[in-house]
Amino acid sequence: MVLLAGTRCLARGEAAWNAWLALLRTPASILLHLLMLVAMIYHAYSWFEIMPKTLPALYIGGRRVAGATITRLGLSTAALAALVTFAVAWSLRP
Repeated sequence: MVLLAGTRCLARGEAAWNAWLALLRTPASILLHLLMLVAMIYHAYSWFEIMPKTLPALYIGGRRVAGATITRLGLSTAALAALVTFAVAWSLRP
């Protein structure tokens, strides 16, 4: 929704775009974005916690894979994706 609002402001002209950028720099906006980040991280964690309970039994080499292993692999994959995203974003900064 934030990016959609930014796109709309960009279409309205430079003044609207600059006002939108100024709004994003306010302490209230930064706090809201930090709260949304915490909520997103909690949601991702809870998603991977429930994953072993919703998946059919997974067998590798004739042995059932433990639920904790599935959760750890999911969280590790998500952490790796976040790290790669951060690295790419960092390398593209001006």
